[in-house]
Amino acid sequence: MDDLSKVYKKTDLMVGRKIDNEVVLVPIRKRSVDIQKIYNLENQTAVRSWELIDGNRDVKTILQVLGSEFEADPAILERETLDFIKQLTSIEAIRPTG
Repeated sequence: MDDLSKVYKKTDLMVGRKIDNEVVLVPIRKRSVDIQKIYNLENQTAVRSWELIDGNRDVKTILQVLGSEFEADPAILERETLDFIKQLTSIEAIRPTG
């Protein structure tokens, strides 16, 4: 399966809250080292990507929505979105479905 056809969903290990124009991600774990890490999504495309990751949309659909809402070079948008998804996966905020 290629990266664009993958579907991701948020995990139960991280909680996200929208505050003003950014999203704050807070780990919900028992290890104190994890609790001390808080992630701020300040970039509007990152915030919108987080909102669109719902366990139903594949990455291609997310990119289509982002492309219609933001003026950005499609190749750059794809690269940055895939990088963002890798980062979210590495901190266990999201995981692939299925």
